[in-house]
Amino acid sequence: MSARRHFEVVVPGEPRGAGRPRFGKGRDGTPRAYTAKADREYAGLIATAWRMAGQPYIASGAWTCELTAYMERPRDHYRADGTLSPRGNRSEHPARKPDADNILKVIDALVAVAAVPDDRFLIDARVVKRWADEGEARLVVRVEAA
Repeated sequence: MSARRHFEVVVPGEPRGAGRPRFGKGRDGTPRAYTAKADREYAGLIATAWRMAGQPYIASGAWTCELTAYMERPRDHYRADGTLSPRGNRSEHPARKPDADNILKVIDALVAVAAVPDDRFLIDARVVKRWADEGEARLVVRVEAA
């Protein structure tokens, strides 16, 4: 682990946004909030990608981030011969879920592994959604000390 001024983490697979907390009853019947299994698994995938990047971290203070979500195109964006269909040509950027604000919430996974200071120190954030080449869906998280 090494403190850095900036680092990048690439999370393979289709980008996900963090969902809302779920509510249920504990063993004693009292209500409780919990994180959905899919959200816990994606946070684990982010933590694994961070470890594979050498466990870089921002030691303290203000920081900024840019998250770029490269998303797979739907099948109806392609013709049988593999070229883009008229619908695919009209769709310059992904305008589908996950929403940008939910993508930004996955930063909590980096806070949990101490890669970045608490998100109260996050002073500037940008979320970008782009189409990925086939088989290249991923989330790229760039973090920089301010």
